[in-house]
Amino acid sequence: MSAVYFLCSKKEIVYIGLSQNVGARLLSHIYSPDKPGIVRVGFIRYKYDFYATSIERHLIHYFKPKYNIKYESLEYRALSKDFNIGELGEKIKEKLEFK
Repeated sequence: MSAVYFLCSKKEIVYIGLSQNVGARLLSHIYSPDKPGIVRVGFIRYKYDFYATSIERHLIHYFKPKYNIKYESLEYRALSKDFNIGELGEKIKEKLEFK
């Protein structure tokens, strides 16, 4: 089971990643000097890896986090006509308490 995770500063999401072992991956980021100012983390688990990968790419395009420097080179495909990444993005901001 994969998870899309978020590293947050006080004001915004600064990194979005994907991991199958989200706990270990989050700890490695939290204790890394490469991403200072991380005050909050969050994640969403997905049953299917393909779906998680696609959601991660959509969220990187939506939020454009400053530490996801390669987001412009990611392949971007719509999940379906009914999928609304903006709606998911707003729900994530609400859960992470960004107003």
